[in-house]
Amino acid sequence: MSAAKEATHTVRPLPGSRGARRTAAMILESLGGLRSASQAAEVLGVALVRYYVLERRAVAGMIAALEPRPRGRTVAPQARIEALERELEALRRELLRYQALQRLSQRAVGLAPSPAEPARPTRGARAPGRRVRGKRNRAERVLARLALKDEGETAPPARRAADPSSRDGKTD
Repeated sequence: MSAAKEATHTVRPLPGSRGARRTAAMILESLGGLRSASQAAEVLGVALVRYYVLERRAVAGMIAALEPRPRGRTVAPQARIEALERELEALRRELLRYQALQRLSQRAVGLAPSPAEPARPTRGARAPGRRVRGKRNRAERVLARLALKDEGETAPPARRAADPSSRDGKTD
């Protein structure tokens, strides 16, 4: 390969502002012995103490950039936190599902609830968007309504307001 061909290679410009590239060039010239530190500080228009601060930051940045990088795909810390929060929420839902299955199994067999069950959250402590169920299950409420219809009676207004199956006096 001839010397002319080698000289025609284009050099890609380095990132950064013009002032940052100029400061980097002065620091490299000073470190390479082409200029003294005081000359570089004078060209940059900064005090000698400030020049040494800039030089130290530049060398520290160069060292940090030359540290070996971990192989493979790296996960950003924020993405890891979000994934763990999603997993935590899924596990909480699964726990609630298993607790409900346990309660249903105990009712089906006719066992009393186990004493080790944690207290159910109060109305103010429930998760947002979760509906608070009444003390009676749906089948019991329907049976109660059917019994009233068979007898030809209607529930008194005070009873309707207290009945958890009807909200605001409305029926299902």
